[in-house]
Amino acid sequence: VQSLAVRSLGETGGQNAVGPLITAFASNDPSVRNAAALSLARTGNSRGIQQLLQATQSGDLASQQRIVNALAYGDANSQAALSQAIASNQIPAEAVSEDVAYQLSQQNEN
Repeated sequence: VQSLAVRSLGETGGQNAVGPLITAFASNDPSVRNAAALSLARTGNSRGIQQLLQATQSGDLASQQRIVNALAYGDANSQAALSQAIASNQIPAEAVSEDVAYQLSQQNEN
């Protein structure tokens, strides 16, 4: 139920939702955390993007991959920040899947 509420907040809350989404991203519930990551990436808010990028520096590989995927399928700001973080080796290479690389290459062509 919480993950649905977080998704809904991300879809309707706009920039006002960033603070609550960052709070939700700190949840111990993986489904809430994943929903918050996707919602933050879609807002394109720099504060939310920074929270996501920082989270790729710790945690298990699966968590890092979920965050990288969220950024790759987020808005243009999220994708640009992810591309820059990858280029500067701030993202662990093993967290970047072929799908993410393809998504970013498609975005760069547009």
